[in-house]
Parts: sequence; C-alpha cells; structure tokens
Amino acid sequence: LTVVDDGCSEEKATAAATLLEQAAVTSVLGLLCFESTFALRENASLAQVPFVSLTIRLPEFTGRGESNFRFGSGPEAEADAIVAKILERWEGKPFAIADDGTVYGRTLAQSVRTKLELAGRAPQLTETYRPTQNVQTGLARRLLNASVEALFVAGDGEDVAVIANSLAQRDAALELLAGEAALAPFLPGSELVPPVGLLSVGPPRPETNRGTQII
Repeated sequence: LTVVDDGCSEEKATAAATLLEQAAVTSVLGLLCFESTFALRENASLAQVPFVSLTIRLPEFTGRGESNFRFGSGPEAEADAIVAKILERWEGKPFAIADDGTVYGRTLAQSVRTKLELAGRAPQLTETYRPTQNVQTGLARRLLNASVEALFVAGDGEDVAVIANSLAQRDAALELLAGEAALAPFLPGSELVPPVGLLSVGPPRPETNRGTQII
C-alpha cells in the first residue's frame, strides 16, 4: 500500500504521481482534488492505471467518459434524489427551502426549486440564512409565519441542528430534510446533535450520523 498526498495543487500532485509511478501501483483510490487530477493524468506511466475518485462530480470530468477515472454521481444527481423524495413525502404539504448562501447550498437549493416548479410543486417560502450561527431565530419566525409544515435545508448538519433548536424553542414541529452535506461529522467538541426525525438524502453507508435517517 502506497499513501501519497495530492495536496490539492498541481505541484504536489505531480510529485505524488512520481511516487505512484515508482511504486508501480496497479490502481489508485482516493479523494482527489479537481486541480490535482490533471497532473495525475499527465503522467504517462499512470495512463493505464485505474483511478477511483469518490468526490469529483463536476461535469468537466463526469461527462468525459475517461476510461481510467471513475467518479461519483453527476452534479444533478443529488438534486434529482431530493426532488423525488419531496414529491413522494410532501404531497399536499406546504414546504420551504432554505440554503446557507454558499456555492454548494445556493446551487443545490436553486436546482431543487427549479425541478420542483417544473413538476408543479413550488415551495411556499425560500430563504437564505447565515451559516455557523448559534441561533436561527429569524429564520424560525419566518417559517412559522409562512405556516409551512416541512423544510428542506441545503446546508451542513450543524446548521440544520441550530435551525431545529430554534424551531423547537417555538414549539414548531416541521419535518426536516437535508442533503448529503448534513451527513458529514460534526466539528470536534461540538455540543450540537442532529434533531430527532431528521431525514437526509445521501448515498448508502453502513452507519448514520448519530440518528439521522438516510432516505
């Protein structure tokens, strides 16, 4: 087993490719950064070595049909899965969509909203919140004023937990649905826990994040 660090840079990836070449590896598995895949691909000795990347979903790679690179599902796969679950579980329910304002959250929320509207199911409310806050009182108040019964959150698990806590302080019982980002481990020392009943759309895995149900 040869372990190398691609460094998320072309320079370090080139050095990593040299180490892989010297070790005469027959396959590579890793969490490759976008920048480093080019440097790895340019090493002629690795041209026929199968690479398995677990994280890259950009269409620049997933649509290329490269024989020696394997990638995760396409960039729209997460949104498609979320939309399917919303249409299945929230038929007739007024719902809202909230995102954390990051590129990931904003893009996912917009994609989900567009697909739902094409399917004839528009959210009753869309909101963008500031991430990494201790409370989300304003968001909770707006959700209650909109009389929604369910909420999809395009953000990480800790923000979802904060939103749930703010809703619980107002005795609001909304069904919460999150994307794959909510399955990431919480920061070390965090006192937050996933809210009871949280649903998350993500790839199958042997364990859940402390009680989150993956659907």
